[in-house]
Parts: sequence; C-alpha cells; structure tokens
Amino acid sequence: MVLGNKFDPLYTAKKDIEDIIAENDKDERINKIVKKKGLKLSEIVENEIKISYDTLTTYTSYRTRDYKRTLIELIENIEYIKEFSKSTYPSIKFKIDFDRNDEKYYIEGMNDKGETLFSFNISKNKYETGDLTKTYIYTNIYKKFAENADFAKEFFSIINKNVILKDINDSYRDILTADEANEQEGPEDRMNSLGIEVYKGEIGMKSVGGYRDIKDRIEREIFTPFTNKKLLSEIRELTRGEKRNEVNGALFYGEPGTGKTLMARAISYENEINFLYLNIAQIYSKWYGESANRMKTAMDTVKRYAKENGKTVLFIDEIDSLGDRKYLSTESSKVLNVLLTYLSGIKSDNDDELLFIGCTNMIENLDPALLSRFKSKIYFRKPNKDDRKEVLSTYCRKLDENELEELADKSDNLTGRDLESIASIAEDNLAYDIAKNRKNYKTPRLEDYLAALSIFKQHSEEQKTKNSSMYS
Repeated sequence: MVLGNKFDPLYTAKKDIEDIIAENDKDERINKIVKKKGLKLSEIVENEIKISYDTLTTYTSYRTRDYKRTLIELIENIEYIKEFSKSTYPSIKFKIDFDRNDEKYYIEGMNDKGETLFSFNISKNKYETGDLTKTYIYTNIYKKFAENADFAKEFFSIINKNVILKDINDSYRDILTADEANEQEGPEDRMNSLGIEVYKGEIGMKSVGGYRDIKDRIEREIFTPFTNKKLLSEIRELTRGEKRNEVNGALFYGEPGTGKTLMARAISYENEINFLYLNIAQIYSKWYGESANRMKTAMDTVKRYAKENGKTVLFIDEIDSLGDRKYLSTESSKVLNVLLTYLSGIKSDNDDELLFIGCTNMIENLDPALLSRFKSKIYFRKPNKDDRKEVLSTYCRKLDENELEELADKSDNLTGRDLESIASIAEDNLAYDIAKNRKNYKTPRLEDYLAALSIFKQHSEEQKTKNSSMYS
C-alpha cells in the first residue's frame, strides 16, 4: 500500500474526516465557548488523524461533565452504524471489553468472518479540571470498512456529532444558554430564531381569486368554530353531554402554487386573527437531541404569543418534511413526537386562542399519526376555468369580461402562481417595449398577456425536457 495514494480508500476516508474536523473548528458554538473561557480551541477539543498500514486512526480528546454518559452515547449510536452498513454487513457483531483498574473501554465491530471493521478505545484523564473530565476516544477504521463508499465518513460523522459534539455542547450549556439569552432582544426575535415569522401583511379575500367552494369549507369547518368556541362548546354539551375545547387542527394539501398559504393568510386577516408562519427546516439543529428541544420551545413560544395577543393561527408549512415514522431517524422521530403532543389536545384547556394549520404538497408522505391529528383536510385543486377567470381579474384589472374569458380559457391546467407569473411576464415585457419606444400604452393588453402565456408554456416545456434528461 502506498500512503497518500488518492485512489486508496483510507486516503479518501482521511480527507473526508479532515473536512468534518475543519468544519467543526469553525463551529459558532465551540468558538463561543473558547472566547468565553479564554481558552485555545485545542483545550476544548483536539483531533489528530493518521494512517498506519490498513488502519485509519482518529485520536480525539475533549472535556465532558459525564464520562460514563459518553460511553452510553457511544454504545447507543452503534445502532446508527449498524443501520447504514447492514446492506453490506448484515451480520455485524460487537465485542465490548472493560479494564476496571484504569476504567478503559474497548468496543470492536466485526463482520461474520470475525474480521475487524472498526473499533473504539475510550479512556479518561485521572486529573480533572473543575467539574470537567478530559476524555479520549480513539476510533480505528479498517480498510475493509473504508473501501465501502462513504462508510468511514458516515461513521465518523455519527461519532463526532452524536457523541463528542453533543457532550461538549451539554458540558458548556450554561455558557451557550446565557449567550443566546443575551442575543434575544424580544419575543419576535426569539420566534425568528426558531423559524417562526409574524406576518403583518394586509392581504384580504379580495386578493384571492376563485376557489369559492374551498373558501366556504374553510370558513365553515375551521374559522367559524375557532372564533365561536363558546357556541361550539354549548352545542357539544347538548349533543354529547360534555364540553370539549380541543386544539383546532386543519390540513391544507395539494399541488404547489395552488394558494394554500395565501388563503390561510387572507382568511386570518379577514377574521382579525394573528398569523404565524413556521418553517420546519429551521427547527432542526446539528446538535444531537436539540431539534426536539427547539420544537418544544417553538410550540411553547407560539402558545405564549397566542395567550398574550389573542386568536392566532400557526401555519406549519411543508409539514411532510417531518416524514413517516417508519423511515425516520431517532432525531426526526423525537421532533415528530413533540409536535404530535401539542396537536393531540392534551393541553387543550389552555389553548383556546390557538389554531394549527398544516400545509403539504405531498400528503402521502405524512406520518399516519400526524395525519389523524387534523380534523379537517382541505384539498387545493388546480383552478377551474371560473377560478382562473377570477384569479386573472385580480392581476389583469384592465381586461374586460370577454378578454378575461379568453385568457382563462387558454390557460387550462395552470395554478394561481402560474397565472401571477404570466401577469408579471406581460408587465416586464411591456416595460421593456416602452423603454425601447416600441409601445406607448402603460397597461398590458390581451395580446401582451397571450404572448406572456406562450412564453411561460414554452419555458415550462423546456424545463420538463431538461428534468427528464437529467433523470433518464
């Protein structure tokens, strides 16, 4: 074997792990700890990596509050390693040895032939600094394991993220929490840091064309019960013999661009209800176990906002990104469980002011338990001709009835977002023609919109062809 040969799997694995370590060195949280403690980065976490014969060894030392917890985390994460490697090594076996005198542990992963694939040596420094113990982890990745594409990279990522970085994060949580608290200037800043936006626009129902049947369902099944909860409780007491103030939940689903978010905003505005928008993607954290905490903090923050500001809609966009529990990692499953708890109605007596609306383009990807939490499920179809005519009337106000009819007829199978794009293309092209002295009128005419429609359809076909060639 020639060390440094770029075709050698251990060399590739070494480069991947070096990239992960370099990224960690730039980590904002770790550098906060270094600055706050007046230490060097190497005093918080130190890494060394080398290749010797057919083994890639990573030496890591760091300070942690709980050495035994480190070991437990390491053993728990063996399941993650088994999961991504079981396609190649379906019968991985593990051996664990313990040196009681020096309190050292050795964990070895082997294939069905008894060949070592990877191993850990874990020990701690006998001398402690304050309440922190210096812990050492040697990870050994053998060539047989490294020659499988990305196995070594995934292996080190799991150990690094789910054990080492988590322990550093937990050990210095008091510093990090204090800094984060100082950085927050108010409730809205706190919500923004959690991916929650406070919407303050004034888009009413006049801005939402078409979909009269859907508007009626939303008002009837969702917003009227929400804004008349006392009346609803009285009806339920008469019909069921009990008062129930359950957490309201509704799901909007359908193709992209069909106006789900716009509709929720408009109806909230018309009913004088606060509107909060949650971006699920910003809930996730690279720190193991923190994503679920962020979700809980987000839900508690939203509940507090509703209690202080009155009737509030929490619109959870792309809720399908939480996925189906059958295919989730432990981290994502915990996030989903937190949301399910808040949607379940367990704490409903205190949540009279809060309405949850989930939104998805892919309802088939939702976890069944999550899907069942939403009482009303509203499907947003593509607009029919009457819908399109009404949508176009909001964007093309200078066209008469006959012109709107013709444009609606020729824009079959397009969404509301598509129609808005066509109007924008017509306006852009007219501005260009006026600037070039080609036209002297200030608002687009039917022929301008028809030309824009033709351009839009051409671009759409080109994109379909491009996507088809990419994945064929």
